[in-house]
Amino acid sequence: MSTRDLLGSLTQLARELDTLTGQRPDLAELASIAVSRYGGVAEDEVVPFGLGELNVTGAASPAGVLAWCEAIGATSRWCLPGDDDWVTTITAAGRLGQRPVRVLTGLPRDLAQQLGQQWTVHRLRELLSAPAPTGPAPGGAR
Repeated sequence: MSTRDLLGSLTQLARELDTLTGQRPDLAELASIAVSRYGGVAEDEVVPFGLGELNVTGAASPAGVLAWCEAIGATSRWCLPGDDDWVTTITAAGRLGQRPVRVLTGLPRDLAQQLGQQWTVHRLRELLSAPAPTGPAPGGAR
């Protein structure tokens, strides 16, 4: 793939993002976008025409991460091991228009641990819609 091909892929990705964010202003902000020369959205898939990479800002809430996953049609992906005590980096693969894309972002470590190493968007949705745990009743109910 030539530099010109990469630039064309990046231009197409930018157009697709412009359309999507115009339709979905609720999506969390991106920190960066890129196109890789080669990259797979699955372990056995090589994308010779460039894989779009969307890096969602670290300030995104878990609900904002879920919104991006739903917007690209992601179903599952990986939690990546890291050294951070508070955040775990996750990836999600899907499509933006005709282009395969991968979202990279962070989730709070406790939420990521509940998801597991290979997680599903369905499980993330379940965890985010579950009622928050409540503490003991004031006054120590017996």
